[in-house]
Amino acid sequence: MSTKRVDDDGSIWFLSGQDSTHNANILRNLAVQPQYSDSKSMSFLIIYGQTLVFTERPIFESLYEKSYDTCFDGVEDPNLSAAKVIPHTAHYCEIKEDKLAALLKMGIAAATDSEADIAEHGNLYF
Repeated sequence: MSTKRVDDDGSIWFLSGQDSTHNANILRNLAVQPQYSDSKSMSFLIIYGQTLVFTERPIFESLYEKSYDTCFDGVEDPNLSAAKVIPHTAHYCEIKEDKLAALLKMGIAAATDSEADIAEHGNLYF
């Protein structure tokens, strides 16, 4: 799944099939943890929130792109659904060093049984 839109209030929207594993998991437990990463900068974000599933065509029309035609038969596809993640907290981690320096520090820390100070991290609250 890919993020389709982030609203001004921080809500994150995705499209998925009503019969998908994603939707089955959401229906079992509305609590979700979407994760984002940028491997080039070694930045990571985990969002904790609640998900709601929608099946209204106006929502599909605002999110749907032609590239989804490989998975769905347009906005009128009866299997299409939209998932809205309402975040309450997030945790971020960004590597302060370049990758090589970070790996070197992690190796030294492992060899000396110490902790490597290579990242800035914290929590965000919505």
